Amino acid sequence: MPRSLGAGEAMSVRHGPDSGIPTWIYGWFVLNAILALTPPLHWIVTGDTWVLGLPAALFYFGAVALFICASLIAAYATEVAAGNFAP
Repeated sequence: MPRSLGAGEAMSVRHGPDSGIPTWIYGWFVLNAILALTPPLHWIVTGDTWVLGLPAALFYFGAVALFICASLIAAYATEVAAGNFAP
């Protein structure tokens, strides 16, 4: 069980370029946002498209979900390796 903070104690959270988070993690999160917010609109115009036996939109959103999950796991592993979750 994590220890509780006493009166006047604050959690130490590092921010900024020295926080131990590599730049590629930030880039990956930006790419996640772009992929999640801008689905391929040309599929709407071109009609019915299939990828691996699934409708293209379903395949796209499934792939984006896996990509975002992978980025969260990579970010967590990077944080652990940097020692940012040390008690």
